[in-house]
Amino acid sequence: MRIIFTSLLILISIFVSPKQLVNMSLDVRIVNQDTTRFTDSRDGKTYKTVKIGNQIWMAENLNFKTSKGSWCYDGKNLNCNEFGRLYDCETAKTVCPDGWHLPSESEFKTLLRYVESNGTNVFNDLVMDGNSGFSALLGGRRYSDNECTSLGDFGHFWSSSASDFSRAWSLLVYKHTETVNMRSSFTSIGYSVRCVKD
Repeated sequence: MRIIFTSLLILISIFVSPKQLVNMSLDVRIVNQDTTRFTDSRDGKTYKTVKIGNQIWMAENLNFKTSKGSWCYDGKNLNCNEFGRLYDCETAKTVCPDGWHLPSESEFKTLLRYVESNGTNVFNDLVMDGNSGFSALLGGRRYSDNECTSLGDFGHFWSSSASDFSRAWSLLVYKHTETVNMRSSFTSIGYSVRCVKD
């Protein structure tokens, strides 16, 4: 499906009385979307993708099983099928399929700037059914003691950029406060992965 990036100016005529005609203009913004699909040759899973600005993103959370460093929320395969897998940061750096990579902090910031410039609410535009097509799934998180929390409330997405020797930057999409920001997190925590095209 292809939606052209544009802003339309619509002229609306309103009859106030039989002798008066009032013209009003309404600016309608349509966010750019160019959605396609690709198949991961490693396991045959197919993912939606979306072009946002000059970047092409996966529009679903990655669900590629690794021998270590990845988990289903609460150990349930149904959660992997719906929300993708949770990965520690070191695994996240290596898990994207050929032709794709884990986004850097800078690439996430480019995404946020573009969405902010084309919409009115970054949270609403990034989540499922939002105008950007990114469709952030709120897959929660997994701690190193196997505790899983915040499914449906938080979406954390690893970046490849370290913030210090034990932490890295992640994109946080938080439903309760409807906020989106970059956050420094311990690399052992399990977060979701979205890949961006090389």
